[in-house]
Amino acid sequence: MLLRPLLALVAAGLLGLGALTMAGWQADALAREEEGRRLAQAIQLQGQETLRLLEPFAVSDEAAANLHAEPDPRWAQRELARHMGLLQQDVALLVRPDGFLELALAGREVLPPAQAAPMLAQLAPAIAALRGQRNAHRPQATTLGTTQGQGLRLLLTTRLSGRPAQVALATIIPATQIGNLPPPPPPIVVMLRWLDSPAFLRGLSSAQMLAGLRVAPVLAEEGLATLTLPDATGAPVLRLAWDAQRPGGALRQDVLPFVWVGVVLVGFTAFWSAWRLRRTVRALAAREREAAIAAHTDALTGLPNRRALLAEAPALLAAQPMLLMVLDFDRFKRVNMGLGHAAGDRLLAATAQRLGEWLRDTQEQARLFRLEGDQFVLLVSAPAEMPAQARGPALRLFARLRRAVRQAVLLEGGEIRLDVSAGMVLSPAHGTTLDALLRHADAATHAAKREGRGRALMFEPRLDRQHEHRLAMEAALLRALREGLLHVHYQPQFDARTGTLRGAEALVRWDDPRLGAISPAEFIPLAEEMGVISDVALLVLRQAVALLRDPAIPRLSVNLSVMQLRRDGFLDQALSVLAEAGVPPARIEFEVTEGVLVDDTVAVKHRLDGLRAAGFALALDDFGTGFSALAYLRLFRFDRLKIDRSFIRDLGQEAEAAAVVSSVINLGHGLGLEVVAEGVEAPAQLAELRRLGCDLVQGYLTGPPMPPGALKLLAARAREAGMRQDHALGDPAPL
Repeated sequence: MLLRPLLALVAAGLLGLGALTMAGWQADALAREEEGRRLAQAIQLQGQETLRLLEPFAVSDEAAANLHAEPDPRWAQRELARHMGLLQQDVALLVRPDGFLELALAGREVLPPAQAAPMLAQLAPAIAALRGQRNAHRPQATTLGTTQGQGLRLLLTTRLSGRPAQVALATIIPATQIGNLPPPPPPIVVMLRWLDSPAFLRGLSSAQMLAGLRVAPVLAEEGLATLTLPDATGAPVLRLAWDAQRPGGALRQDVLPFVWVGVVLVGFTAFWSAWRLRRTVRALAAREREAAIAAHTDALTGLPNRRALLAEAPALLAAQPMLLMVLDFDRFKRVNMGLGHAAGDRLLAATAQRLGEWLRDTQEQARLFRLEGDQFVLLVSAPAEMPAQARGPALRLFARLRRAVRQAVLLEGGEIRLDVSAGMVLSPAHGTTLDALLRHADAATHAAKREGRGRALMFEPRLDRQHEHRLAMEAALLRALREGLLHVHYQPQFDARTGTLRGAEALVRWDDPRLGAISPAEFIPLAEEMGVISDVALLVLRQAVALLRDPAIPRLSVNLSVMQLRRDGFLDQALSVLAEAGVPPARIEFEVTEGVLVDDTVAVKHRLDGLRAAGFALALDDFGTGFSALAYLRLFRFDRLKIDRSFIRDLGQEAEAAAVVSSVINLGHGLGLEVVAEGVEAPAQLAELRRLGCDLVQGYLTGPPMPPGALKLLAARAREAGMRQDHALGDPAPL
């Protein structure tokens, strides 16, 4: 009697177990299918976004004017590199109207023709199809429409040089009719993203919440979800794999114990299983929403990121006039170098939090974005009647923002105070696209920093020209460092009483084959802002040490920058350079200005004491030009004191000048320091310095900066004359 009901219960349990297992498998399959669909859609959307953002460059009067008849290589390289960074592409090709390659870039580096030519050859059918050549095979690429002037764009997935790639092609045509342009075909710009690059896969994995996204082998492991990307002919280009979510597995693990408890719970289990499955689907949807939010949020500060700005700005700019500020923190690189990047990140996060609180308290309708590094963008609604010249409201807004930034932040046991510079633009007065507004605001930001930092400037057309000049100077300086175009001249220093050659100061010079002679007053600050001043200073040190192999040269002075002094391992690096040349540290003197001593005096004193303990001599340069010169003489130990040339200028003409110089000389001697007067250009100045007891003199009167060979000749003549000059001090030095 009981067997039949029991068998019925067992059969019902088995049916329920089978149904549960099938439901789990189906849930796993649906999850894999949905993840694959989202992944394919995300890759396609990224390509379409690339084509959309490429259109302002391809359909442009400026691009057509610079690339059609006689391409401007500097313009092409600069603009292609900038758009590659904006679009996050790996390779860019510029194809001339005759089908030959004009330029190929990978990152910011120019690709050799041997690497670029195979890619161009493989893209030839697509290029021919884009230009509408009837005799060329037209691949089945996705054509995303036409632009003004019958411009065309293509997006295709293919293999280039053995690697899977997503390729965007666009014809370069004018947005308006421009005369004197050659007839079609137009040049073509090609943007290429490697689909198997780790950075691209990490970005997709993070954005789509897919664990372990990677290139799959031919035989995928068990449990992996895969997606095959085909080319236009259907041939596989790339196979991706990831660790698929398994909601069905979790479902079976949670439910099976209840199934075996008894068949009497089958009904309840079925109901509970359906509820759990629905909750799993909802969780997947919630995770998709979280992935979308994470893709538009900066992980460090919690602010909207560049991707969010690119997504939101077009609608905001089209809806109403906007004020856009590019914010750049002043001397933030010093924090990273002095305290480390982790401390710099904490400082940025604290400052971003403070700016967010300030925005919530203000009445302005504004959005704050973090672009990259220490660069932020503020978008503020602007009154429709505000003209581009109305700087007042914008400057008052910046002043309030700056007060929020300048509040002290406790970091590494001390207080850090940041300052900020800004470039401001108004839409539509200064541009209608985000790309144009950012470019103009960036130009205004650099101009604000050049004019003293801690300020904001509204964009003017002249700033664009200055910004282009700065970009050209930056590229030229990097080229000069690579190609060895920087060289060192040496200005001799003589004993004021005996005329003996005592040493020389190393002064870097730059003679560019394209730009001519460039003043150190222009390229030294530029090198500091670019973060390459340490490279320049190391070059000067190496050349000076090489010259000291000549025993006739007593000593050379080398200027020491704050970035060098803060750099870990600088002392070991300097000692290594001297050891390679067999030169003792005592023959090198490092000159520091008061500006080097201002920030973090405890750390600076520790570094300077280390240099002095190693045997290097130290000199305080440009003495008297700052407010704390006397305090620095008491705190730091120097060997020599250099009187700034501004005090020497009126010497021999005004009694007050003699009184000041005499006081400085007596102060130096009282502290046991040798005193050097620089900028000596007249016999009366030299005579007065001798009378006042100055130890060393340096200037155009006694010897201008000279190349290494001239200094060696001067030192040899002094040595032959018993370490004394064979000409009267005050006469022009022999060259």
